[in-house]
Amino acid sequence: MRITIAETNALVDEVDGVMEATGGAEAIKRDRSMLAGMVALNEFAVRNRRVLLAYHERRARKIEQIRWDYGATLPSGTKSRLGAGELDYFRQYNRILASYVRESGIDVTIDTCPPVGNPRIRVRALCDLTDVVIGGIPKSYVRGQSAVVFRRDVEHLVRQGKMAQEDVSA
Repeated sequence: MRITIAETNALVDEVDGVMEATGGAEAIKRDRSMLAGMVALNEFAVRNRRVLLAYHERRARKIEQIRWDYGATLPSGTKSRLGAGELDYFRQYNRILASYVRESGIDVTIDTCPPVGNPRIRVRALCDLTDVVIGGIPKSYVRGQSAVVFRRDVEHLVRQGKMAQEDVSA
């Protein structure tokens, strides 16, 4: 990362030097070879920016995964390998998760992986179902009946082909 930042700074310095030496943007526009060189320098800087953004995105996802794997407390070996900004990101991510659990009443941190999508889904019964326990309560559904339920309560019924998840965007 330091090398990429140093390279980008060198590119910026080179662009500034060329601008000063040639008399500005108007002079560069008249000289096609100079313009091509400036465009190339800009493309290099844009590439470096993409590299740095991809690096930060990967680190952020890794920090989030550490949160799901180990909980709210970082392992000591991991903590020493994170920078100050990354530690701050970890703390903020913890706060956001805790706030969501508190406000929604759904403890999404029970599992060791983050939830995918909305915890509630709309399902339709594909056959008559009697005494199906959903949310700790026995319920019955007739074929074609729809309901909005927690995904975890009906996943087994969807896998068995007794219920189907409906597309709510349609």
